[in-house]
Parts: sequence; structure tokens; C-alpha cells
Amino acid sequence: MNSITTKMNGVLRRGALVALIATFAVLLTAAAAFSSTQAAKPKQLKIAMVVGSAANSYQAAIIAAAKKTAAKQNATVTVFDSQFDAAKAIAALEDIVSLGKSRFDGIAFLPLDNVAPLAEVKKILAAGWVIGIANGVIGPRLDTGQPQVKGLAVQATAVWKTNGVKMAKLIAMACKGINPCKVGWAGGLSQWPAEKLMLKTILTGLKASSPNVDMSVRVGDTGYTREGGLKVIGTMIQAHPDLNAIVAADQALLGAETAIKDADLLRKVKLVGWGGSIQSKPRIQDGRWFGTIAAAPVAEGTYLIKGVVQMIRTGKGLGFIDTPATLPNGGIITKANINRFTPQYSG
Repeated sequence: MNSITTKMNGVLRRGALVALIATFAVLLTAAAAFSSTQAAKPKQLKIAMVVGSAANSYQAAIIAAAKKTAAKQNATVTVFDSQFDAAKAIAALEDIVSLGKSRFDGIAFLPLDNVAPLAEVKKILAAGWVIGIANGVIGPRLDTGQPQVKGLAVQATAVWKTNGVKMAKLIAMACKGINPCKVGWAGGLSQWPAEKLMLKTILTGLKASSPNVDMSVRVGDTGYTREGGLKVIGTMIQAHPDLNAIVAADQALLGAETAIKDADLLRKVKLVGWGGSIQSKPRIQDGRWFGTIAAAPVAEGTYLIKGVVQMIRTGKGLGFIDTPATLPNGGIITKANINRFTPQYSG
């Protein structure tokens, strides 16, 4: 009996030891898996975003896309609103830097001016910060989207000179068969360098290719708002009821529709927008508007954050992203391709 008992105790001890080793192995495997998961999950990043105007519907779409993208990238976005004031935008950049890298890991910037913030952006980069640009460029040239400042994480934007070329083509299409074709231009922010270049490019293009187009009626500023459009375009059509076409930002055209209708010009005057808002689609489909030059605010906000986050985590940015290239026909939208177009913001 003692021999049998001794053997049984030995078997039990060996069984307990095997079970203990197996349990320890499971715990080690679980710990390794947990450690691997923790290592795979990157640190949450905090991005400061300086915008022209959070109240502007176009920039609001950029902000929404930026926040959505940040959430997917384990990052957060804090918005600094400069209220369409270039000096306030520069001051916001200075404030962010003064808060330090313990508060923010990087900066996303929608510049109102291509030159005024240049020195501050260079200073930020020299201090080791990561900064990306969207909805504009930084540098003296507005005829290219390629970064003019070394070290930017991304520059996701339309090129305003290219927008002018596209707009000249769209206006020429609207004026086809009309000679002379009297066109009224209602600017958004006439002193904005990007818009000034766009208008200059349009006039140069029309002069070279479409001598039937007369765009001598030029007024502003609508401020890229419906209220501004109603006021400015309403005054313009009172003074020039013989217009064949009106060109303005989508928001301004939407605001002016009441005045255009009251003047019995709806469907008689060709309406040409820029922006490509949600509201433009049904209007182009049923002929109330001739067309629009569409932009891609969702693409701008998405690539802006992707570029900043990638630069922080890998040291490599995205460079220039030509955002309208993601749209049908490069963003020249008419009834012919409107059904292939998905607008990215509300006007």
C-alpha cells in the first residue's frame, strides 16, 4: 500500500507541476499579446487647427473632415478661428507655439494669405514643429500647389490659377452662341490674393479664346455668403438687367436667387458658380444653373490631417495633393457630368 501511495503522490505532483507550467505559459502568452497590442497602438496625438472661419460653410466641411479623419488616426483636433482675419491667424499660430509641444503635437493651417504668414510658418518649422497646409498655399507663388517651404507635412489644395483656367472654359461654354455675351462677376473677397489671381487668369483666358465674352461688369464683395450674394448681385442686376451670365461663389448665387427670380431672370441668365455645393447639384440638373467649378473640402480636410499625423509618426509627409483631381472632369461640372458628381459641402 505504501508503494502504491508513493507512486500515486508522485503522479499527482508531476500532474500539478505540468498544470502549473501550462498555466504560466498561458499567462506569458497573454502578457505578450497585451504588450504587443499596447505597442501597436500609437500615442494619441493632439492637433491644433487654425482656420479662416469656422462659420464659413466650406471651411466647416474641411473642419468636419479633419476631425473625422483624426478620430480614425487616434488624434484630436482643436480649432482656432481667425474669423477671416490674416493677422488673427498669425497670432493664433504664435499662441499655439507658446503653449508648447506638451499641449499640441502638430499644427494644421488654412491660410488666408500666402505671404503674410510665411515668416511665422518658417519659424514654426525651424523650431521642430510639424505643420501642414490646406485650402491655400504658403509662399510667393499662387500658380503652383507644390510646396514652396521645405518641411511642410502636406499642402492639400486647389491651385487658384488652375481654377481660373477652368472658370474661363466654363464661362466660354455658357456664352457659346451668344455675341456679345455680357457677364457679371461678383467676387467673394476681392483683396484675397488667390481670388485676384483667379480673376486675372479668367480675364486673360477669355481675351485669348472667347472674344464674344464681355466681363466688364465686376463687383464685390459677397464674402462668400448668401447674405452678401443677395445684396451685391441684387444691386448688380438692377444696374445691368441685360446680363447674359452671372459668375459668383455658390453661396452667393444661392443668396441671390430671390433677387434674380424677382427680376424675372431665372433660367434667362446663365448662372455659373464655383465651389460645387450640395445645393448646386439639383440646380444644374434641372437647368437653373449652367454649372460650377467644384472644389473638394472633404479631401482637403482628410489629407491635411493624414499628412500631419504621418509626418509626426514617420517623419515623412504627403507633399502636394491636388484635391480637385479627385473630382469628375477635374471639377468642371455641367449638366453633362452632374450625375457623376458628389458634392462635399453645403452652401
